[in-house]
Amino acid sequence: LKSMNNNLYNLNENENEVNIESDIKKEWWEPSYILDWFISITLILSSTLISHFLMEPASRYLPPNTDEASYPLLEPPFPIWVLNLLSISIPILFFLVFQIIIRSAHDLHHVCLGYTQSFALCTTFVLFVQIAIGEYRPNWYARAGSSEDVIRDGQLSFPSTETSIAWTSFFYLSLYIAGKLGVYRKRDGQFWKLIISVVPLIGATLIAIECIAYYNNHLVDVCAAMCIGIISSTASYFLNYPTLFEENSSYPKARSIQASTWDRITF
Repeated sequence: LKSMNNNLYNLNENENEVNIESDIKKEWWEPSYILDWFISITLILSSTLISHFLMEPASRYLPPNTDEASYPLLEPPFPIWVLNLLSISIPILFFLVFQIIIRSAHDLHHVCLGYTQSFALCTTFVLFVQIAIGEYRPNWYARAGSSEDVIRDGQLSFPSTETSIAWTSFFYLSLYIAGKLGVYRKRDGQFWKLIISVVPLIGATLIAIECIAYYNNHLVDVCAAMCIGIISSTASYFLNYPTLFEENSSYPKARSIQASTWDRITF
């Protein structure tokens, strides 16, 4: 009799979970998301346009023959625009491929929204700090006689643009994978899942190394950019997903669903 009661209880629990999942799939959309998209896209576009066309880097005193600005102007194996394109596109491709498995418009919307929000935070902060500080790149003196754009770019060393973009995108992807695999759930914690979740950080690290190795940025520029990228991606990810320590870490949040609803769901 006790076994029958337990079976009935489990059946009711499973039925309730299915009903809750069904409600979430139907009711997750809120008009407030439109405002989030608008603010994020506006921040990215406005900060880019203002910093590139309406503002000039601050003028800083640089002692003659400073060793920190006397490195050669080298051609890296991958141009900057290629690095930025790879940093942005690789996570997006992963998000789209992953939807083949889960087929969730809710999850696709939230991962893309959080991704856009992370870039809104990152680009706005990085671009305006670069303009305000006007830090000279290690190869500043080697840029003498170059085009106006090359010389202007020579005063945008801190923080590193390429590194901030790479760490924003790949760290966000790492959080997404960790949430989907349940790396830090109380009843989980398998090492192979952790390894898979940190693989994207290899790409971000390689890009940071190239910025230093080819004298495009100082070490402090790269370290600061890494911190900005990590903070931006973390803050944006957890706006749209639960913490990695919850049982429902793989599920996106839903503003129209009561918070207690998520306590009954696992992935």
